[in-house]
Amino acid sequence: MNLEDIEYKKLLGIYQKYFSLNYLNCNLGDKLGIIALTCRITYSIKQKHPEVTCYDVLLKIAKNFGDFDKKTFLKSLACICEDIMYGVTEYPDFGVQLKEAPKQLSKLLDNYIPF
Repeated sequence: MNLEDIEYKKLLGIYQKYFSLNYLNCNLGDKLGIIALTCRITYSIKQKHPEVTCYDVLLKIAKNFGDFDKKTFLKSLACICEDIMYGVTEYPDFGVQLKEAPKQLSKLLDNYIPF
């Protein structure tokens, strides 16, 4: 089956099941900040360690997440970030210095509510 063969509502259901950010109890700016900070941190690390992924970064920063949430929510968030990173070399800093970005990302991820 190809994408063009899937009805919109069915595709939306698949997306919402596997890639939704609705478990982040925050506003749009914070959700975009989570994505941008994850991408920025990952991009910076990739300059010396090209094998590092957004998933690696999120697993390191989101230490308080349980195993299930690491294997589901963080993995899907990492996929979204990897997709957005493609071909991008400049990321907004939201007024946060790179060395403080992991701390800010961790704080924003604290808005995660797994239900």
